[in-house]
Amino acid sequence: FSAYDEGFGTNVDGGVFVEDYNCQLVTNTMEQDNPASESTLYPNPNQGYFTLSLTNPPVQYEVEIYNLLGEKIYAASLTGNKTELNLVDKPAGIYFYRLLSMGGSPISGKKFIIQ
Repeated sequence: FSAYDEGFGTNVDGGVFVEDYNCQLVTNTMEQDNPASESTLYPNPNQGYFTLSLTNPPVQYEVEIYNLLGEKIYAASLTGNKTELNLVDKPAGIYFYRLLSMGGSPISGKKFIIQ
């Protein structure tokens, strides 16, 4: 087994060429207005009556709810650290919510289930 460098990658005997890459793993690209905010949607799962709780919320923020197809099925502007959501008219399934500052920056988001 022998290998040599050609400046762009490594050519290994047997015709295999391996490209050399310098990569960085990006795990989170969201810039948060309030990174200390944590959200909870409970009880999860349930029939569609949820409580949304947010620690250290901004003065005003938005909640968006998406189905598994990525379709926005609910949106509202909110204030305060606790809000009741009535989603009983939505079919059973898995949904995702995200909280955004009024400037559009993500605050938090998670998955939840309507039974």
